[in-house]
Amino acid sequence: MIRVRIDDDEMRAVVSDTVMDAGALGVEHLMQALDEAGCTDGIDHDGITKAIMLHQAGQNPDGTVVAKGEPAVEPQDGTIRPAGKLSLPFFRGDSIGQLVPGVQPSVGFTVTGGRIPPKKISSPKELTVEEGSGLTVDEKGMLTATEYGLLQVEGGKVRLKPLLAVSKDALQVEVVVFDRDALGRKITPDRVAALTVPMKIVAKVDKQAVADALVRAEFEKRPIKVVACRGRTPVHGGDAFFESPFTSGLTAGKVLEDGSVDYSERGIVRSVAEGDFLGRITAQNSGVPGMDVFGNSIPARDGKALAFKAGENIDVSEDGLVFHALTSGMLVISDTVIAVSEVCEIAGDISFSTGNVRMDKGSVVIRGSIREGFIVESAGNIVVHGSIEGAQVSAKGDIEVRGGITMMDKGLVKAGGNISAMFAANAVLQARGDIIITNEIVNSRLFCNGRVLAAGSKGKILGGDIRSIMGVEAKEIGSHLGVVSTVNVGCNLKHNEELRTEKKNLQAVLEKIGKVVGDEDPGELLAKTPESKREVMAKLIQIKVRAERKLAEVEHAIEADKDDICRRMNARIRVSKVIHAGTDITLYGKGMPVRKDLKHSVIYFDHEKGGISVGSFS
Repeated sequence: MIRVRIDDDEMRAVVSDTVMDAGALGVEHLMQALDEAGCTDGIDHDGITKAIMLHQAGQNPDGTVVAKGEPAVEPQDGTIRPAGKLSLPFFRGDSIGQLVPGVQPSVGFTVTGGRIPPKKISSPKELTVEEGSGLTVDEKGMLTATEYGLLQVEGGKVRLKPLLAVSKDALQVEVVVFDRDALGRKITPDRVAALTVPMKIVAKVDKQAVADALVRAEFEKRPIKVVACRGRTPVHGGDAFFESPFTSGLTAGKVLEDGSVDYSERGIVRSVAEGDFLGRITAQNSGVPGMDVFGNSIPARDGKALAFKAGENIDVSEDGLVFHALTSGMLVISDTVIAVSEVCEIAGDISFSTGNVRMDKGSVVIRGSIREGFIVESAGNIVVHGSIEGAQVSAKGDIEVRGGITMMDKGLVKAGGNISAMFAANAVLQARGDIIITNEIVNSRLFCNGRVLAAGSKGKILGGDIRSIMGVEAKEIGSHLGVVSTVNVGCNLKHNEELRTEKKNLQAVLEKIGKVVGDEDPGELLAKTPESKREVMAKLIQIKVRAERKLAEVEHAIEADKDDICRRMNARIRVSKVIHAGTDITLYGKGMPVRKDLKHSVIYFDHEKGGISVGSFS
């Protein structure tokens, strides 16, 4: 009267082919039908009861499930059943959700007794909540937030990522705000401010800054970080320091009229005049303590005093803070002393490391050499422990060079007193006193009002032009190779007239150029000159500079000729070894070409004969 049909996957057995008028349907009929269909497992007694009741009610029970298979259970890791939106933050005390335990794997079966193994055999991973995670969990697995943050699950561990943090120095509190929290509630400045209370933060919350950040978070649809409150940064006291109107150290160089930079003008030597203000000490001050966001004091460092004192030629104010110069000279400033010295001492070379040196008062001592292209000027003497190489060197007193002077036709050494050196090569020397060269004078031009002395170990004059008012003394002049050496001694009236004519011509050139160029600063003049005429103007300025330099040399020569005519009458040329043939000698304007070698000779002007005489050296 009834049959049971099993589904193809053997996971169900259902009633089928029921004959309604075959009599009452009982449990035994269904159990027999199940047995005949081969159904042994998963008998559904509720389904059997339902089928019987349908039949009794006159309804066909076909399709009623009377046996069910059980599918295999795959392993499942523990998870969270959230109470809110996990992409938004939870506040302290919020219920976050519930921990759901993992599911162990199990074998399933069919209604015919077949077994269904799980696809994966492994133990599920459970979620854990560790201390300090920002969460608490009760015995039912319910999670509660103990701080403000976002829920994170990493490596089987559940934690709240804090969204409020105190900086390492405890001077500010940063908070990340959203428009709403995970439970859909609006976040307000007051709710954010309340977060700082359990943390014992005493700094006042900047509610306006928080409100502005919340507006941005709503408008931009993203979280915004804001500094919610700040401590007070300590203000350290300033150290005492010395400030001076004079440049300290080196400058890059001096900008010339054409816009280029003369890197030799670096200004390491600072000349000052009597009474000049040299600088003042600004005293140290005390620090102001700060406070962190927890109310703890942050100490501040007090400024340090300056151990600074006055050296020679310095006037100091009563409070010891203001300094003036008592005399003119070189300003010397070190870390601890300020002084004005009448001797400028340079420890090394005059080069790009020092720049040019100009002293309006006092002398200059250079422990190294003066390199090519640089300038040294002194109102007193100049002592150079090394050499002079193609430099412009001038002193109102003596110039002493313990090495040699080499110029390669560049530079000038000019002294108001004497010039002395070990040797001179391709040099131009001018002195109102004597020029003393220990060894050789090679291819050089020497002009002096005193004597030229080359009577040292070698004492040789080879080539060049030697002009001396008081005389020349050497061991050897000229060379057997025929190198022409010119020696001019004493007063030369004809030469004097030639110099005066040259001076007049130079003055005429400068006067003519001056009508165009004037006395205006070259740089300003070039700047005002139209670009089309600027090149011509630059050439005129260069001609003017060269003419002025030449005029200075001519005036120096004229002055030398005029200097004490009586002294000049005893000028002589004394040579202890030999004057080589080819040497051109002039005494008081009278020429005497040397035709053959003259040994151990003294050449002088015989006033009685009115001409040059040669005597024996003694």
